[in-house]
Amino acid sequence: MVHGLEQIQKPRGRRKVSRQVPQPEALLHKKVSAAREQICAGDYASADEVEARFATRRAQWQGKAGGVENQGVVLI
Repeated sequence: MVHGLEQIQKPRGRRKVSRQVPQPEALLHKKVSAAREQICAGDYASADEVEARFATRRAQWQGKAGGVENQGVVLI
């Protein structure tokens, strides 16, 4: 049985893993490329479709809030 410092000093078998953090330019390029591919594939929504979706969401939030907007809280 090991006691004291000997037990603390034993290696835990964990390896330090270095993680590469993507550079902002590379991340942006990746996102833009993915978006272009989606557009070319026809997988996108027009600005009017997006606005309609969020108008519905706003209306649902306002309905669930039960008039919170009248109590000084602004719903976004």
